[in-house]
Amino acid sequence: MGTHKVLNPGAKPARSFLLGLYLAVTWVISGFAGYFLKRRLAAGKEDPKRYREKLGQPSIVRPDGIIVWFHAVSVGESLSVLELIDSLLRARSDVTVLLTTSTVTSANVLSGRIPDRCITQFLPLDTSQAVRLYLDHWRPDLAIWIESEFWPRLIYSAYNRAIPMLLVNARISGQSLKRWQKLPKLSAALMGRFSCITVSDDINKQKVTSLGALSEKVHITGSLKSNPSNLPFDSIELMEVEEKLGGRPLWLAASTHSGEETIVSQAHRIARKQLQSLLLIIAIRHPVRAEEIAAELTKDGWQVARRSLGQTIDVHTDIYLADTLGEMGLWYELSPVSFVGGSLVPIGGHNAYETAAHGSAILHGPHVENFIDLYARLLQAGASVEVFDAVSLAHQIIRLQDNDIAKPLISAAKNAVSTEESAVKQTLQLILKHLE
Repeated sequence: MGTHKVLNPGAKPARSFLLGLYLAVTWVISGFAGYFLKRRLAAGKEDPKRYREKLGQPSIVRPDGIIVWFHAVSVGESLSVLELIDSLLRARSDVTVLLTTSTVTSANVLSGRIPDRCITQFLPLDTSQAVRLYLDHWRPDLAIWIESEFWPRLIYSAYNRAIPMLLVNARISGQSLKRWQKLPKLSAALMGRFSCITVSDDINKQKVTSLGALSEKVHITGSLKSNPSNLPFDSIELMEVEEKLGGRPLWLAASTHSGEETIVSQAHRIARKQLQSLLLIIAIRHPVRAEEIAAELTKDGWQVARRSLGQTIDVHTDIYLADTLGEMGLWYELSPVSFVGGSLVPIGGHNAYETAAHGSAILHGPHVENFIDLYARLLQAGASVEVFDAVSLAHQIIRLQDNDIAKPLISAAKNAVSTEESAVKQTLQLILKHLE
């Protein structure tokens, strides 16, 4: 391919001195990129077989035909677009998808889950040489960025090659918004280069337009994570864990952040006064913190088992530390009650769509700014319960172990998320429009 037509380009993107400075700096440092990656490789932070992909050196030959490039930095973002990718490939048999990610963990989780006609690569470093080699080889016909990771040189270079770019499921956290608002010309220069932007709600539309996106280019589609389908899990693994539980009551603290494990631990201690065999599963947001958390919990007197070390649940286990990635479907499927983390500390919360899909009762704290529309809808529908501290969290854990109380909450949550028009369907139509 290689010849592109930008749909409705509108006004030219804003100019930015900082963007020009960034491009100059990333041109100068191109020669040091290999040295930087080799240091990371020596530290075990890169894949020795594939790290050269980050230098723009592909490990796969470009297939003939149309290439649609998706970039999703994290595990959650990568998994959130798999259904969209699958839908696109079903709709267009002449398309191959190139899916890039930035981390080894994301690449490992995606392995075996991507559909046919989908290629995975690491995103190149944002240096002049790596970006040039990457775009020269792959020549994408359409570029789709997921959520909120912006690499200025890649955006600038793709735009200059007339590759239409979509920013899909754009989500700007409160902290990111404040940072970008200090750089208004740079944010406008980047936002102005996207042909189309999709957001989950009006709040996120206001955020991206305040950063320089043209209102007519921003479409409210709902969240890609709102489709109430289950996350993948191993059914045999589920049965094995259930067997080890032996009918014990349990609850899940999902995607917890620093400061929340202490509150969760306190709530578990309070709840165990009434439910002595109660088990807590903590699925931490960042597994790199696992050793520190396990040490703190052990110091507090808990018997802790760690998933990453192959330790299993037995009758003596008080807390099971799920310090792996890509297994949230298993923990949600297993747990009748789930506290969704990032919400008792000022992180902004995480989405509760998967929690609802797996039929786990939803508890969350007050800090849900990242998904304020979703949680307002859940609370209004009686589909979730807000907690504020260890005492209120413990009270709800005990209360929702009663299936007669939890069942209406779970049903209301499923209804609340299933009433949304499919974001996947709307986003797919926009992608197809840009491919015509």
